[in-house]
Amino acid sequence: DTALFDRPDGYDAVLDVMEASEVPDDIREADTKQLRRDIKQRVATIDSPRSQAVLGFLKEAGALTTSDLTVDCETPFATIAVSALDDEPIRSSRKLLLTAVGRAENTGYKYNLLRNKTVARGTGPILIEPIQADVSIRTGNQALKVRAISNTGEIISEVPSTWRDGKLTFQIGPEAKTMYYAIED
Repeated sequence: DTALFDRPDGYDAVLDVMEASEVPDDIREADTKQLRRDIKQRVATIDSPRSQAVLGFLKEAGALTTSDLTVDCETPFATIAVSALDDEPIRSSRKLLLTAVGRAENTGYKYNLLRNKTVARGTGPILIEPIQADVSIRTGNQALKVRAISNTGEIISEVPSTWRDGKLTFQIGPEAKTMYYAIED
Protein backbone atom coordinates (compact mmCIF):
# COMPACT_ATOMS: atom_id res chain seq x y z
CA ASP A 1 0.00 0.00 0.00
CA THR A 2 1.06 3.59 -0.56
CA ALA A 3 0.37 6.39 1.88
CA LEU A 4 0.93 10.09 1.32
CA PHE A 5 1.68 12.63 4.06
CA ASP A 6 0.74 11.20 7.49
CA ARG A 7 0.82 7.55 8.52
CA PRO A 8 -2.71 6.15 8.31
CA ASP A 9 -4.07 4.06 11.17
CA GLY A 10 -3.13 0.41 11.00
CA TYR A 11 0.24 0.81 9.20
CA ASP A 12 3.58 0.04 10.82
CA ALA A 13 5.70 2.44 8.80
CA VAL A 14 5.64 5.06 6.09
CA LEU A 15 8.88 5.36 4.12
CA ASP A 16 10.25 8.53 2.66
CA VAL A 17 10.69 8.13 -1.10
CA MET A 18 14.48 8.15 -0.68
CA GLU A 19 14.55 5.45 2.04
CA ALA A 20 15.40 1.86 1.21
CA SER A 21 12.45 -0.50 1.29
CA GLU A 22 12.21 -3.12 4.00
CA VAL A 23 10.88 -5.56 1.42
CA PRO A 24 13.80 -7.86 0.61
CA ASP A 25 13.06 -8.80 -3.01
CA ASP A 26 13.01 -6.76 -6.18
CA ILE A 27 9.38 -7.53 -7.06
CA ARG A 28 6.50 -5.37 -5.84
CA GLU A 29 3.07 -6.80 -6.51
CA ALA A 30 -0.42 -5.60 -5.62
CA ASP A 31 -2.55 -7.96 -3.59
CA THR A 32 -4.81 -8.36 -6.64
CA LYS A 33 -1.76 -9.36 -8.75
CA GLN A 34 -2.89 -6.81 -11.39
CA LEU A 35 0.03 -4.42 -10.80
CA ARG A 36 3.59 -5.70 -10.72
CA ARG A 37 6.88 -3.83 -10.61
CA ASP A 38 10.32 -5.37 -11.05
CA ILE A 39 12.78 -2.95 -9.46
CA LYS A 40 15.88 -4.70 -10.77
CA GLN A 41 14.66 -4.93 -14.40
CA ARG A 42 13.11 -1.43 -14.23
CA VAL A 43 9.79 -2.56 -15.70
CA ALA A 44 6.19 -2.83 -14.57
CA THR A 45 3.08 -4.61 -15.80
CA ILE A 46 -0.63 -4.00 -15.55
CA ASP A 47 -2.72 -7.13 -15.93
CA SER A 48 -6.50 -6.87 -15.69
CA PRO A 49 -9.09 -8.58 -17.91
CA ARG A 50 -9.83 -5.42 -19.97
CA SER A 51 -6.52 -3.50 -19.83
CA GLN A 52 -2.97 -4.83 -19.91
CA ALA A 53 0.34 -3.03 -20.29
CA VAL A 54 4.10 -3.34 -20.07
CA LEU A 55 6.18 -0.28 -19.26
CA GLY A 56 9.70 0.77 -18.46
CA PHE A 57 13.06 -0.18 -19.94
CA LEU A 58 11.55 -2.79 -22.27
CA LYS A 59 14.44 -3.47 -24.64
CA GLU A 60 16.75 -4.31 -21.76
CA ALA A 61 14.13 -6.57 -20.14
CA GLY A 62 13.43 -8.69 -23.23
CA ALA A 63 10.01 -10.15 -24.00
CA LEU A 64 7.39 -9.39 -21.31
CA THR A 65 4.06 -11.13 -20.92
CA THR A 66 0.78 -10.45 -19.14
CA SER A 67 -2.27 -12.74 -19.30
CA ASP A 68 -3.12 -11.76 -22.89
CA LEU A 69 -0.30 -9.48 -24.10
CA THR A 70 3.28 -10.33 -25.08
CA VAL A 71 5.68 -7.58 -26.14
CA ASP A 72 9.26 -7.81 -27.38
CA CYS A 73 10.33 -4.19 -27.76
CA GLU A 74 13.40 -2.80 -29.55
CA THR A 75 12.89 0.74 -28.23
CA PRO A 76 14.82 1.26 -24.99
CA PHE A 77 12.03 2.93 -22.95
CA ALA A 78 8.32 2.58 -23.70
CA THR A 79 4.81 1.94 -22.49
CA ILE A 80 2.71 -0.43 -24.58
CA ALA A 81 -0.89 -0.94 -23.48
CA VAL A 82 -3.92 -2.72 -24.89
CA SER A 83 -7.47 -2.03 -23.70
CA ALA A 84 -10.84 -3.42 -24.64
CA LEU A 85 -13.17 -0.68 -25.86
CA ASP A 86 -16.28 -2.77 -25.34
CA ASP A 87 -17.52 -4.55 -22.21
CA GLU A 88 -15.61 -7.74 -22.98
CA PRO A 89 -12.25 -8.90 -21.66
CA ILE A 90 -9.34 -8.63 -24.10
CA ARG A 91 -9.56 -12.33 -25.02
CA SER A 92 -13.07 -11.97 -26.43
CA SER A 93 -13.23 -8.28 -27.29
CA ARG A 94 -14.13 -7.24 -30.83
CA LYS A 95 -12.70 -3.74 -30.38
CA LEU A 96 -9.26 -3.07 -28.85
CA LEU A 97 -6.97 -0.05 -28.71
CA LEU A 98 -3.21 -0.52 -28.53
CA THR A 99 -1.21 2.53 -27.45
CA ALA A 100 2.59 2.62 -27.71
CA VAL A 101 4.50 5.62 -26.45
CA GLY A 102 8.06 6.37 -25.36
CA ARG A 103 9.82 9.66 -24.92
CA ALA A 104 7.72 12.69 -25.90
CA GLU A 105 8.17 16.43 -25.68
CA ASN A 106 7.00 19.67 -27.25
CA THR A 107 8.75 21.02 -30.32
CA GLY A 108 11.44 23.39 -29.09
CA TYR A 109 11.46 22.01 -25.54
CA LYS A 110 14.89 22.65 -23.98
CA TYR A 111 16.73 21.54 -20.87
CA ASN A 112 19.77 22.98 -19.13
CA LEU A 113 23.15 21.27 -19.64
CA LEU A 114 22.50 18.69 -16.89
CA ARG A 115 19.00 17.94 -18.27
CA ASN A 116 17.48 18.42 -14.83
CA LYS A 117 15.70 21.75 -15.38
CA THR A 118 13.42 23.08 -18.09
CA VAL A 119 14.80 26.09 -19.95
CA ALA A 120 12.05 26.40 -22.59
CA ARG A 121 8.70 24.60 -22.65
CA GLY A 122 8.35 24.71 -26.44
CA THR A 123 5.06 24.45 -28.31
CA GLY A 124 3.07 21.93 -30.32
CA PRO A 125 3.23 19.70 -32.11
CA ILE A 126 4.39 17.14 -29.57
CA LEU A 127 7.28 15.05 -30.87
CA ILE A 128 7.07 11.36 -29.94
CA GLU A 129 9.68 8.66 -30.27
CA PRO A 130 8.39 5.85 -32.49
CA ILE A 131 8.12 2.48 -30.77
CA GLN A 132 9.43 -0.63 -32.53
CA ALA A 133 8.03 -3.88 -31.11
CA ASP A 134 6.68 -7.34 -31.83
CA VAL A 135 3.22 -7.63 -30.24
CA SER A 136 1.08 -10.68 -29.60
CA ILE A 137 -2.45 -10.61 -28.16
CA ARG A 138 -4.29 -13.73 -26.98
CA THR A 139 -7.74 -13.73 -28.57
CA GLY A 140 -10.35 -16.14 -29.77
CA ASN A 141 -11.39 -13.71 -32.51
CA GLN A 142 -9.66 -14.75 -35.76
CA ALA A 143 -11.28 -11.88 -37.68
CA LEU A 144 -9.42 -9.06 -35.90
CA LYS A 145 -7.52 -6.62 -38.11
CA VAL A 146 -4.85 -4.15 -36.97
CA ARG A 147 -4.88 -0.60 -38.29
CA ALA A 148 -2.61 2.33 -37.46
CA ILE A 149 -4.88 5.26 -36.60
CA SER A 150 -4.44 8.98 -35.99
CA ASN A 151 -5.22 10.75 -32.72
CA THR A 152 -8.69 11.44 -34.12
CA GLY A 153 -9.32 7.77 -35.00
CA GLU A 154 -8.81 8.08 -38.76
CA ILE A 155 -7.21 5.05 -40.38
CA ILE A 156 -3.63 5.73 -41.49
CA SER A 157 -2.69 2.26 -42.72
CA GLU A 158 -3.31 -1.45 -42.38
CA VAL A 159 -0.79 -3.32 -40.23
CA PRO A 160 -0.01 -6.87 -41.39
CA SER A 161 -0.98 -9.43 -38.76
CA THR A 162 -1.38 -13.18 -38.38
CA TRP A 163 -3.64 -15.23 -36.14
CA ARG A 164 -2.35 -18.60 -35.04
CA ASP A 165 -2.83 -20.79 -31.97
CA GLY A 166 -5.16 -18.27 -30.36
CA LYS A 167 -2.85 -15.27 -30.76
CA LEU A 168 -2.91 -12.23 -33.02
CA THR A 169 0.69 -11.24 -33.83
CA PHE A 170 1.98 -8.10 -35.53
CA GLN A 171 4.78 -5.52 -35.53
CA ILE A 172 4.54 -1.84 -34.72
CA GLY A 173 7.14 0.70 -35.73
CA PRO A 174 8.03 4.12 -37.09
CA GLU A 175 6.51 3.49 -40.52
CA ALA A 176 3.02 3.79 -38.98
CA LYS A 177 3.71 7.37 -37.82
CA THR A 178 1.39 6.97 -34.83
CA MET A 179 1.14 5.76 -31.27
CA TYR A 180 -2.39 4.36 -31.72
CA TYR A 181 -3.55 1.08 -33.24
CA ALA A 182 -7.20 0.02 -33.63
CA ILE A 183 -7.71 -3.73 -33.45
CA GLU A 184 -11.21 -4.75 -34.50
CA ASP A 185 -13.13 -7.06 -36.80
